Amino acid sequence: MSLIQPDPRCYVCEMYGAFYEFSVVYGKDVYMHLLDPVWILFKASLGAWVAWQILFHLILKADFDRSLVLKNLGLFCLMGILLKGSTFYWDFMHEPFLKSVSGIAQVIIMRSGASIQTATFEGVLSCVDGAWHKTVFQLWGLLLEEAGWTSWKPFIAGIIFIIPYMATLCIFLAVLIDFVFSILIVTAISPLIFIALCFESTRGMAINTLRIGVTGTFTLLFSCLAMGFTLAVFEKFAPLIPVGGEQAAGNISGFIFSKAYWAIWILGFISGYFHLRARYYAMYVAGTFLGNKGGAKRYGWA
Repeated sequence: MSLIQPDPRCYVCEMYGAFYEFSVVYGKDVYMHLLDPVWILFKASLGAWVAWQILFHLILKADFDRSLVLKNLGLFCLMGILLKGSTFYWDFMHEPFLKSVSGIAQVIIMRSGASIQTATFEGVLSCVDGAWHKTVFQLWGLLLEEAGWTSWKPFIAGIIFIIPYMATLCIFLAVLIDFVFSILIVTAISPLIFIALCFESTRGMAINTLRIGVTGTFTLLFSCLAMGFTLAVFEKFAPLIPVGGEQAAGNISGFIFSKAYWAIWILGFISGYFHLRARYYAMYVAGTFLGNKGGAKRYGWA
């Protein structure tokens, strides 16, 4: 029987869910209020660009590039559709993206698509919380229960045991919050990104802004991979620890400061290290996003 089963208890899920929902509402509110002034700026920019192409390139320099102009006009049309079709962007791009990332994150952690109950980031946190209650927190609770006034060894073992795992969990929560903020940045100013993508001189700024969202997304997915790996290894140790029903080891006192105890303890530090490295690898992926060939050199990969 797998140790990793959903647990209905989640002490921070509701708080995080409310925070996430508010960030989405706030981001959409800023986005909607930016549409009208940005649409005016978009029309002015398009008019200035057309006038420049006609007066400078067609009349003065006579180097009018029809294919380039048609390509740029197509880009202007696409960005104009995104600006005027606000519900199209939100309903068919923004929300499906968030649901997809949430679903992928849960599949990575649980290693089963059937385990996805709700494709939200509150669901991701609930998934992690439930798995930890069946593994790390259950073992921690057994260690503390074994302690008493005349038996301090289990208490000390419990405190030592939980330190790397609490640090890892805090890192994971920070990654989730960082993801929320990175998506909020991209969402809120996306009308400005649409305009910036239309011009070569500002396209780099738009792409770098999109990389913020890419970095946050891959940091979350890589952290979920580290979390899933930790839980999988914990399952592997099930016959050696007093957790997991029929698979459990015999006595908690025999587990304290044993080889299995220290192996599980070191696993906590390994998991924390993996979580810390997740952002580094995500920055490498984002650094090569949309053809940035310097991304690998920037992060020491070339």
